[in-house]
Amino acid sequence: MIFPTEAAMWWSKKEKKSGAGSLSVQQDAASKLNDWTVSDLGPRSLAALKESTSSGHVDQLEQLFRTMCAEWDTLKKDLNDVSKAVASLSWSVAPWAESGQAPSEEAHEAARMVDAALWHAPSIAPGEWKHNFLELVESVVYAMYRGQTVHEILWESCGKLVFPAAYVPILPQFFGWSISNGEPDRLLLFPDGIWASDSARPFDRNKFIVAINKSGIDHPLFNASLRTLVGWFGASRWGLTWLMQYCQVFGLPIRHFIIDDEEIQRKLEAELSRKGASTTIFSSSAARLEIHDAMKGSSSLPTATLIEMADRACDKLILGQTLISDTGKSGSGAYALGKVHQGIRLEIITHAAQFVANVLNAQLVPAIVELNMGRVSSPLPEIVFSVPNSDIDKDKLDFYDGMINRLGMRLSEQRVYDAFGQPMPQEGERVFEPLR
Repeated sequence: MIFPTEAAMWWSKKEKKSGAGSLSVQQDAASKLNDWTVSDLGPRSLAALKESTSSGHVDQLEQLFRTMCAEWDTLKKDLNDVSKAVASLSWSVAPWAESGQAPSEEAHEAARMVDAALWHAPSIAPGEWKHNFLELVESVVYAMYRGQTVHEILWESCGKLVFPAAYVPILPQFFGWSISNGEPDRLLLFPDGIWASDSARPFDRNKFIVAINKSGIDHPLFNASLRTLVGWFGASRWGLTWLMQYCQVFGLPIRHFIIDDEEIQRKLEAELSRKGASTTIFSSSAARLEIHDAMKGSSSLPTATLIEMADRACDKLILGQTLISDTGKSGSGAYALGKVHQGIRLEIITHAAQFVANVLNAQLVPAIVELNMGRVSSPLPEIVFSVPNSDIDKDKLDFYDGMINRLGMRLSEQRVYDAFGQPMPQEGERVFEPLR
């Protein structure tokens, strides 16, 4: 592999100027503990926290999202399923090429250099909270749901290759949206914490990966998907509390004593308090006991239904479906949908993966090329992904087969390869030929 001879000199100058090999944000050990107490969360504070984004600071809303993930098992599982599914895709670096043309040798060289930089990072030391490349992919997915994520890049060099050794997640206490009149609307870095507002500054070039959910017309402050689930989180959280109270109060049969003597009543109350939930008691002939079934005539519990509705809303938003409601309890409908992958609609996975790819191609790839070559050549190689052996490829196969073989349409090879997320074979490579 040949790298430009000026790369090492460029890295040396760049590192001295920007401190690319050191951390810009010093997150001390106590930073992770600077949160409000979860036990203080109530319906009113929940609503207030949802609206706290008007301040431009995202830390309180992030704390709410963190609590939602910690206390709502369905939400935590759904987010984990999507982020891990995206990280498990086949990720690679593709050289740029004109449509229908083979990439140039320079484009191949740039792609090989970026690929080497992405996978060259050493193992993260035990006990350190840093991400490797695939962990970064998994983490950036969360920006779709939480509105934004920020990672600082730690650069290192080995010979002539400059590469990202690790990606450090930045806590929301260290970034926020600008709110001053006349100031550009952008996410800013607060290296000393948002409480030190005079420290706000733009993110350093080539030092941070800032992922922002820009979909739709709403500002990213109000664009976090988890905002939609805040009300359902309240239903799930307090629905569980109400359900436990309901079971505690009404789960046992009601024992109705008919007593005319107050002395006997006091004795029975004392004996019942000692017995707890025991069903055996002794009483006087002056008392008559009737047993009433508290659950009689009740086909369902409203509180349990509330929790189930919250979980279904979470599944539909995060996974794109609920397997019980959308495909039937037998599961036979899953194949009919044709787009189900491990309980997640493939549209959700590919959309999340494309979001990650767009962020990395706009920020990480140019940084790697610039630090190694001393310039950003345009166009650049791209980080791409593919979904192997998926139902979505079968659908596309039928679609393109009909266009080419049944309708006789002429399509560029590049378009077909791109549709299936596969690179075109290069000159000199051994390829499999179709059976005749």
